[in-house]
Amino acid sequence: MALQVEETLIVGGEDSFMQVRHLILRGPNREIGCHLAEIARERHDVRKEPWTDPRGTSVQRAYLRLHYPIHYERMRGVADAFGMELEDDRIDFSDLLYYVGFPGCSVVYYPPATTSTGHPMFSRNNDFMTGTVRNMLGLAAERGEKPMIAEPYLMEVYPDQGYPSLYLSTFDLLGACTDGINSEGLVVGLAADDESMARFSMEPTYIHGVGLQEMVVQRFLLDTCATVEEAKQALLLNKHYYAFAPCHYLIGDRH
Repeated sequence: MALQVEETLIVGGEDSFMQVRHLILRGPNREIGCHLAEIARERHDVRKEPWTDPRGTSVQRAYLRLHYPIHYERMRGVADAFGMELEDDRIDFSDLLYYVGFPGCSVVYYPPATTSTGHPMFSRNNDFMTGTVRNMLGLAAERGEKPMIAEPYLMEVYPDQGYPSLYLSTFDLLGACTDGINSEGLVVGLAADDESMARFSMEPTYIHGVGLQEMVVQRFLLDTCATVEEAKQALLLNKHYYAFAPCHYLIGDRH
C-alpha cells in the first residue's frame, strides 16, 4: 500500500506570523513516519545527532517496540528518511522536535445542560506567548528564528494499523498530539500542570526517559483506544515520564 499525501496551507502565507497546514496521510505507519521526517528535515531543519544516553535510548526503543508497535513502525520510517539505522543507540528516533517551548493551555468540557444546543462540547485552547524559544529564556531571538507555535499542523491520519484520527501537532511531528479525536469518537486534550512543575523537580533530569512522555500519551490513546474505559486501562498498563512539563488530560468518548 503506497502512501497517499495531501497538504494544504489553511491559515497564513509566507510573510504571516502563523502558518497552519492541514496534512492528510493514508498508508503504512513506516511510510507515514518517513514522510513526517522528510518534512521535519527539509522544512524545519530537524537533524538527528548523537546526544542521548545509549542505554536509555536502547531501552526506550525496546519499550516502544513492545508496548506501542504503531509508533515503533513510524520510528523505522524516521530512520529511513535520515539514512540511519534504527538500532543505533546513539540516536533517538522516537520524536521529530521543532520549535519546542513550554505550553500553557485551557481545556473545558460543557455538559449538555449548559449549552444552547443541548449537545455536550469539548473545547481546548492553545494559550501561548508570541516569542521564540530564545525569548522565553530571556535571550534575543536569532535572525530568522520563528515563534514557538508559528507552524502547527492539523494532522488527518489513516494508518494501516491503529485508528484513523484528526489531531493538532505543534512541537513534534512524529508522535506529539495536543488534542484530537479518532474514528471511534475518543477525544483527548491536555493542559500543562504548572503547579506541580513548580513544586517538584523533573525526574528523570534529562529529556529522554523510558515509556510514554506527556505529549505522546494522547497520540497513543488515539491510535489504540475506542472508549474512556479502554483509555483508563491503557494508561494504567503503561510506564510514563514527562519530557517538558507534567500535564492534565481530559478524555471523553462518544457516550
